[in-house]
Amino acid sequence: MRCPKCLHSKTKVLDTRISRESNEKHNAILRRGGEVWAWWEPEGFRVRKRQCSECSHTFYSIEVGIEDLNQAIDDLRQVNEIQRKRVIDLESHNEEMRQIIARSKT
Repeated sequence: MRCPKCLHSKTKVLDTRISRESNEKHNAILRRGGEVWAWWEPEGFRVRKRQCSECSHTFYSIEVGIEDLNQAIDDLRQVNEIQRKRVIDLESHNEEMRQIIARSKT
């Protein structure tokens, strides 16, 4: 994991929380992960608080399992396909409207 500030490759984990944990003390950290994954519910994700060994910058990383990531990608592809079809439907509807307007003017 690289530091987002100085790009140094050595960081240490200060804290880890798993989304399935139900402890009020951990909710603030888990909300950070929830902000990213709010659109989709993975089986479980980990939020890790990290610190750069070089510049001491602290940051959070959000980790999910490869199965969850693959499922999220598939879900996004399906959403993208639905949106693409809606755009095509709107374009064909707009063309029909243009033809109706052109006919009414003649």
